[in-house]
Amino acid sequence: MRGQREKECLNTIIMSVFYDQNKKLIKDLKGKAYSEVSEEQFLQDYLFYTNIKYEYLFGLTQEDVKEIVNILRKWEPNRKPSEFPDFVFDNGFIEHFQITSSLETKKGAQQIINEKDFERKTKQTQKEFINQCEKTPSFEKVRSCSSSMQNPEHSHDYFIKSVKENLTHHLESLDKYNGNKEIGILMIENTEFALSMLENIFEEWLDGMSHGDLRKQQSFMCYRLSRDKKLLNYFYSFRNKIKYIIYCYTDFVRDENQKGLAASYCNPVKKFEIIKIDSIPYLLKLLPWDFIIGSLTVNRISSMYNISSKNEIG
Repeated sequence: MRGQREKECLNTIIMSVFYDQNKKLIKDLKGKAYSEVSEEQFLQDYLFYTNIKYEYLFGLTQEDVKEIVNILRKWEPNRKPSEFPDFVFDNGFIEHFQITSSLETKKGAQQIINEKDFERKTKQTQKEFINQCEKTPSFEKVRSCSSSMQNPEHSHDYFIKSVKENLTHHLESLDKYNGNKEIGILMIENTEFALSMLENIFEEWLDGMSHGDLRKQQSFMCYRLSRDKKLLNYFYSFRNKIKYIIYCYTDFVRDENQKGLAASYCNPVKKFEIIKIDSIPYLLKLLPWDFIIGSLTVNRISSMYNISSKNEIG
């Protein structure tokens, strides 16, 4: 449903900013939440009403942080959901789009096409399995059915291509937009688990030379826009049209309570980065090395198990 996907993405950010662990609404000493106070009161005491983590913010001053959290409490959906932009506020807009690191054609992203095909086949396989279990119950042996899907080809080149094609389309809509454009925000969503990043700090390493604890290499089991120098430079060229980028992605966090082989078990966590485009030259100075961006081998498995039990009555 058009508009639902965009709202879900934005609501994920709002839950992170204004709620404690996505459950408890943050309130001030008087018991009031962010939506229950005046704008003047909110801007004066915004730290009381927010849970925003500074490791999510790139190139923002304290005044920028006030501005962005105030926007997140004031946004409204476009009354014309089929038109640009997706959300509006007093002096600007938020436009959402999804990107992919798989091959993207007129039919759509190959990742999404494969996922829909996998879900369709899995649903049919499980339906047949349930019918079989109902016709021929098994009281001693556990039976199962499984379906699997391996990710199609993913690459950083495909990712850049997707970003550029989608951005071009949305900027064309922006040029035709007659509303307030003072503050433009792009909300870019990456729903895939397909790329990883490794900082290439050893590119000029002298073989056998130690460097102590001078520098720890950064690595991520996900794609982080804040580390992609190519795309940061690309977005900087649109600084006169767009002020902030909100990049939404899924990270996988290790379960600290597990030990041994189970310690590699990962929990998916939705995260985001807010990047001020005008600050990109400063951010690039903090990235002396490029990152190697490669694809992950990902298999998706869906299983169903059955064992029957006798219902003894009387």
